[in-house]
Order: sequence, then structure tokens, then C-alpha cells
Amino acid sequence: MLKLTEVTKRFGSRTAVDSVSFTVERGEFFGLLGPNGAGKSTTISMIVGALEQDSGNIQLDGVPMSKTSNLAKSKIGFVPQEIALYDDLSAKDNLLFFGSLYPISTRELQKRISEVLTQVGLQDRANEPIQRFAGGMQRRLNIAVALLHNPELLILDEPSVGLDPQSRNQIFETLEEINRAGTTIIYTSHYMEEVERLCNRIAIFDHGKIIAIGSKQEIAKMLPDLSVLTLRLGSEPDESSRNNVAQRFEGTELIDSQTLRIPINSVEQDVPWIIGCLSRYGITSLHTEESSLEDAFLHLTGKGLRD
Repeated sequence: MLKLTEVTKRFGSRTAVDSVSFTVERGEFFGLLGPNGAGKSTTISMIVGALEQDSGNIQLDGVPMSKTSNLAKSKIGFVPQEIALYDDLSAKDNLLFFGSLYPISTRELQKRISEVLTQVGLQDRANEPIQRFAGGMQRRLNIAVALLHNPELLILDEPSVGLDPQSRNQIFETLEEINRAGTTIIYTSHYMEEVERLCNRIAIFDHGKIIAIGSKQEIAKMLPDLSVLTLRLGSEPDESSRNNVAQRFEGTELIDSQTLRIPINSVEQDVPWIIGCLSRYGITSLHTEESSLEDAFLHLTGKGLRD
């Protein structure tokens, strides 16, 4: 449905997006991950036609995207990171205003307003000024605005920032229902658990480039480690014992004074060695898990802070 080919965008001497190529298939729930400043939002702005790329091609259903490609843009619903609503209007009046920007008849618009308010669980609050709405309700109304014209592609830029768990779960359930009904979704987030729950396929951005793309399982397999062992000891191990483990298993972390997180290659071979090395401190708990998407993300992009 969507195809980016060698797309580049520069701001002065800084290259924000550097020769990015990927495709999104019809019906996919596609995730964009990356640290701050990685190029996600700039890429989204070019897809929706708010920015022109300096080079490369963006096509939606085979039609090149640009600021003037209104027919192609009409297939897109966009939910920006910041709330884009009028505080002094009711939920229904916000939808009436934004819906009037589309070539929708008055009768059809009234029907769609009722439908989208039901979809996002706000049908009982339709006539209230949204300045009375909590943050999660405003986020849901923002999504309703993007759904008014029945878009084929829904793009959401960090839609769950600052929300409580209940509001986030409500939004996730709404998006899952929309995707099951056939809408293609592109979702950007900093939260790994969101992407793991929602997305079929993921692209990881860093420094303006895509450094990994695939399913959650495919990206997790990019780690050199197959599993992670978390070990809780009854007493704090001495420095020599910690160093022995760290030298054998690169990436070992001391979670607290008595808990270690150890990347391992083989449960059968490595766990007995670790137990033998640390058993004198008393092992109170031990469990292994497969490498997660977050492990892969940190391995690929690094653990340094991004401001």
C-alpha cells in the first residue's frame, strides 16, 4: 500500500532522514521505533505530505505523495503527537468542523460522527466542551477526527504519551478493532510493550536510517544472545565472582547488589556453569527468557541517553 524508496530529508547541514526505503502492506499494523531525533516524525511528515522530501519517492497505492497530491492524502488519517482540537468546542462540534473539510455530505457526516464517537467510547460525552475532558478522552477524540473520512491508512505519532494505563488500553483496543476491520495502521512509539502488543512488523530508526526491519521475532533474533538469565542471590557476591561471570558473558548487568541479568547462548551449557560459580551465595530465584524487542532495540541503538 505504501512504498518509500531512497527517501532523504535535510535541514541545513543536518540529514534528518537518510536514504530510507520500506514498504507497508495493506492491512498491516506497522511500527516505527527509534530514539529521540532518529527521524521517525520527519518520515511521517513526508508520508502525509506536510514536508517535501529532498530526494527519493513516496507512493501510496502507486500514486506519488507530495504537498499537492490531495487525492492520495485523502486516503490517510493522521493523529499527531500533540492534541489538535478546539478546547471551547464540544466533541461533536470538533468533529463537525474537521469533517466539513472533507467532501462528505451533511447526512453522511452526521452518521460518521455517531459511528466514530461510539468507536472511541465517547458517545455519551458528545455535547460536552472538550476542555472538561481528561487527557485520555482528548486523545481518543483526536483519533475519532482522523477516522471521520474512513481512511485506508491511519498514522499515529506517539498517541499514548502521558496517558494512564486504562486510557492506553482503551486506545489499544480501539486500534486493534480498526485494524481487524481492514484499516492499515502505522504506529510510532517509544514504548516497546506497545509495539510488541500491536504491531505485526517493525522498522527501527537511528540517525536517520533504518537499521532493522521485520517481525518482533526476526528483530529479536538480531541479538547475539539467545536467552537472558535473571539470577537472585541470597547474599551479595564478591567482586571476583562478578568479574568471572561478566568476563564469560558480555553484557552481564548487576540489577541490584544481589541480582544479575546475564545474556547466555545455551541454557543447558551456561546455566550449570553460572550456578557452580555463584551457588555459595545462595540462589533464591532463577529464570530465563528469550531476548525481547527492548533488548534488541538497545543492542542496535545503544544505551546512551538521547536528548
